[in-house]
Amino acid sequence: MTNFLVPHFLTFYVKNHDKKAVALRFEEVYLENGSTFDLYGVVEHIGESRREGHYVSYIKSFTGIWHKFDDEAVSATNFEKISKTHAYI
Repeated sequence: MTNFLVPHFLTFYVKNHDKKAVALRFEEVYLENGSTFDLYGVVEHIGESRREGHYVSYIKSFTGIWHKFDDEAVSATNFEKISKTHAYI
């Protein structure tokens, strides 16, 4: 029998070769084989292609509040809005 260690961090990278953005469904908590992973960050790409566009990141603070980081602008947001974005990472 082989034992596997569960990683402390799990990263999903979404590779989309289509020309148009596709919304993904994701949850704030991910369950896999009895392990629980909490979502703490999402990166969104806004633009026509991967060669051009703009990146926005969403980070969950240790207090549980989600923040949107868009260049110098930082604002509070919620997971419902984030879950409707075009997630990249």
